[in-house]
This record gives sequence, C-alpha cells and structure tokens, in this order.
Amino acid sequence: MLKHILIFMIKFLTKHRGFFFLGVFASLAVTFNACTDVDNSLGDDLLQGSEAVKDTTVLVDPSTVLTEKFPTSLSGKCYLGIYKDPVFGEISSSLVTMFLPSNISQYADTVHAVKQIVSIDLSLKLKGGVGDSLSRHTLNVFQLNEILKVDSTYYSDYQIAYKKVPDAISNAEVEYDRKADGIVTIPLKTAFASSLLNRETIKQFYKAVKADSKTSLQQQFINQFKGLYVENTSTSSAVGGLNAIDFADTSSRVLVRYKVTSTKGEDSLIRLSLKIGYLGYNNYNLLNRFNVVKHDFKADLTPTSDKNYVYLQGFGGVRTRLKFDANTIKAFAGKGYKIHRAELVVEPYFPGGLLNYKNMPMSLSAYYPKTEKGKEIMLFTPDMEIFKGVSTNAFYNRSQRLYSLNITTFFKDAMRGVKPNEFYLYAGVPAGLYSSQSSSYGTNYAELPSDFLSLPNQVILKGQMKLIITYSK
Repeated sequence: MLKHILIFMIKFLTKHRGFFFLGVFASLAVTFNACTDVDNSLGDDLLQGSEAVKDTTVLVDPSTVLTEKFPTSLSGKCYLGIYKDPVFGEISSSLVTMFLPSNISQYADTVHAVKQIVSIDLSLKLKGGVGDSLSRHTLNVFQLNEILKVDSTYYSDYQIAYKKVPDAISNAEVEYDRKADGIVTIPLKTAFASSLLNRETIKQFYKAVKADSKTSLQQQFINQFKGLYVENTSTSSAVGGLNAIDFADTSSRVLVRYKVTSTKGEDSLIRLSLKIGYLGYNNYNLLNRFNVVKHDFKADLTPTSDKNYVYLQGFGGVRTRLKFDANTIKAFAGKGYKIHRAELVVEPYFPGGLLNYKNMPMSLSAYYPKTEKGKEIMLFTPDMEIFKGVSTNAFYNRSQRLYSLNITTFFKDAMRGVKPNEFYLYAGVPAGLYSSQSSSYGTNYAELPSDFLSLPNQVILKGQMKLIITYSK
C-alpha cells in the first residue's frame, strides 16, 4: 500500500508542475492519513494494485451573480462610508446600532439628581478599511422608531427610510476621515440627552420592572430608546472608502456630561457612558448592530452570460456561480470511478497586466446553496473545512498568478447526487472557517454573515475555468 502511494505522489507531482508544490503535498498528506477509509474525504480510496490514474480537464462556465440582499448583523465588523470603483461601481454603507448604559444601576440613579446637561456626543473608533483613508465623509445621526431584537439577523436591505425618526439628533453633519484610525466625534442635541435623563421616564422603568419579574431595566431602556441610525451621507473623494468601526474600544460610545448640585450648592461634573453595538464578553448579546448597504453596480457587471470575464467582490457585492455541465455529469455520474482529486484553477484578469494586491482577496472560498425549512442558506463546501489548516487551499499563488481550489469531496458528492451541481465562489478569507481552527468542535456550518462582511476586496476572473480531475477506474 505504501509503495503505491509513494509512486502515485511522484507521478502526480511530476505531471502537475504547474500547480504549486505545497498545496499538492499538503493535500496528499491529509489523504495519506485517511487511506484506510473506504469513503474518505478526498476520494473513494487510493491506488490499489496496478490501477491506472488518469487526468482529464473539463471547462466550467462561470457567471456573475448580483448580491442584492445579505445578512449584516450578528457579525464582527460594520462599516461606514462610500467606496467607488471604476469597474465594480459604488458601495454605500451606514450603521444601525442599539445602545445601552454601561452601568444600568448608575444610570437609573440619576433620577435623584438635579441635572444640568453640559454636552452629549456619539464617538466612533475607526479601525481599518478600504479605499482612500484621507477621503472626507459626512455623518448624520437619527433615532429609530422600531425596537430591534438582540438575537435576530438583520439584512443589508433594511428599510431604514420607514424605521427612523425624521428629525436628526445630531447638531449638524460632521466631516471625518480615517487617517491614523482616529475617533470620530458627533455632537448630539441636548434635547436627546434630556430624554435619556428624564426623571419620569426612569420612574416608569422601575415601575415596569416591579410589575413584571420577566423584564429588566435594560429591556425597558431598549423599549424606550430603540436604537441609533448613523447615516453616511456623502464623500468628497473620487475614490472614497469604507471605514470599519471598533465597537470593543471604550471610545465607541454615547457620552453624556452633566452637572449635579449638592445640598451645599456645589456642582459636580458627571459622565454617563452608553455603549453601542457591544457590551463585553459576558453580556454582548444584549445589543445588535448591522449595516444598511446599497450597491450601485456598473452596467457591465449586470449581464450574467458573458463567459470571458466574471467578477467577485466582498461585502455583499457580486459573486461567481459555477455549474457542472451535462457532459461532465454524464462522464462521471454513476460510472464508479474513484475520484482522487478535483482541482479548480481560477485565473485572475488584470487590466493592463498590472497586479493589484491591495484590492484583490488573498483567497477565495467555495460554498453551495441548501434549502432548510423553505429558506436558502449557503454552506462551505466540505473541502474548505478539511483543509482549514492547509494554507494553500484557495489562496492566491503569486508565482503562478492563479487561485487553486480543492473541491474533491464536493465534486464527488455532486456526481453522486447528494450535493447540488452548482456552487459559488466568494471573495475573501472565510472568517467562519478561521475562527474554528483552534476549536476541537470543527466548523460551525451556517449562513455566512461574517464572510459576506469581509472587506470589499475584489477581483476580475477569467471565464471558462479549468477543473482538473484525477481519477482511476
């Protein structure tokens, strides 16, 4: 058995010098460990006796698919800004977030104070992004008129026009840029601070909690102050940019400063902090935040029949759909072949031949549609999890100037009829896959909100992608 495996490895590597060595070697290493399985992850089994290994290359026609709606909540990052690309078009993103006092008891105790409001501000700590970091953007802040659910998924097409209070609570539009990942401070109206510290409102909170043991001061606050909408209204730059918000930083907050007067007539300045989007490890589920996103795609992206080029873009954007044609299914389905490897070769297209590493994704991820309870969700192809510890699967190879994706298990299952005949490519490192690398519980297969929210890296791909299948009879 070992002898045949080594012979196969040498023959395979000699024949496929065009592929990068580490990817093939790592793939075979996983296969080597699983060679005793009849139905292992990479093939029905390895070589036996004098079986002849064959390679065949089939062409897979891709198409560009627009992503008009995608989940943006319950994820790691949110973005503000407007990003313009001469090929892919424009992305605009605004923020919806819940907010809550850092210390609800301290907040409730303000009922006893004689207050004089000094100021109220919303501040946002920036942390990375794409586009021009010096491009100027403008922000406005509104309150919501709809209670947000802390454990629900919200989508990019949230109808914000009907869910916000018309009058802004910010004093005026505030300009900002992302230089040095600073803090954006937006002064808010004192009338909003007065509503937060309203004595009668806080009394009603206590009254509701006393009447219903299942409610809490936190929930009463959320019922009253439903959330904030931070709207990115414009950019002065030809390129613009999307700017990520660091919710875990303590400077991302609403801060109220007010004076209290003691019985001796002395004033003390009090600072009341209200967290946005994130409360910390133990109680983060009390808050939700998400993006309202609009894509204005260029006209040449909308046709899905152009086989010369297809397009990929993160943060929703566009994705590529691939489908095994009838000839491929006829050649492999039900033939009893032992499929040892199915490698999809994806070649980027660079206008003018110039590489653009800054914008292109470092890897692609593959996933397929599945219907559960009447709802279509997207799941990673099994090979993405199997190779989560192998850095060559789906990563860009600079020397070969291509992406190479191992889809062996998925292809085999598709030929058996237990997986669909189509799958999608997504631009970006699969965050859900990476977060599970240190876990012994494996990948959490679910809808892909965090992956759709990866940075809007983008790449143009050449059409008619090659699928190289290594098999034996």
